[in-house]
Amino acid sequence: MKLTIQLNATNLPNVAGAFKGISDPFAVITLLSTSRESTLSIIGETEVQKNTLNPDWTKTFPIDHRLGTPTKILIKIFDRVRKKDANIAMGSAVFDVNAVLGAKGSTMAKKMKNGGLIFVKLISQEVERHDNAGDEQTEDALPPAP
Repeated sequence: MKLTIQLNATNLPNVAGAFKGISDPFAVITLLSTSRESTLSIIGETEVQKNTLNPDWTKTFPIDHRLGTPTKILIKIFDRVRKKDANIAMGSAVFDVNAVLGAKGSTMAKKMKNGGLIFVKLISQEVERHDNAGDEQTEDALPPAP
């Protein structure tokens, strides 16, 4: 099944430092390997949200998932620093895709060690198939009279 990952976070720790304002968070999403043969796969990176500790990222990330198959995603949040190699870690959490799908609204939150919550929402991109058994039939759809 095709899924879309949406992310947001609340109450992140401000790691910008004294007199440097408020953090500019972004997230990196990594698909964790489920077997020894497979490798880590970076799914993508959100946009930077300037001067906030409650980012609601708009960028979404598609993944393929087979129901019942163990699939975990790692979300790492960083504060963007002008020197790209100097980004400061704000926190991280691992989410089990099956657990998120089973949660109310396919949404789950996890508290990070240094404070703050990461929220993951999964949206199914599968086309729903409707069964017409309970629908009213039109005259054209009725079987011929005996």
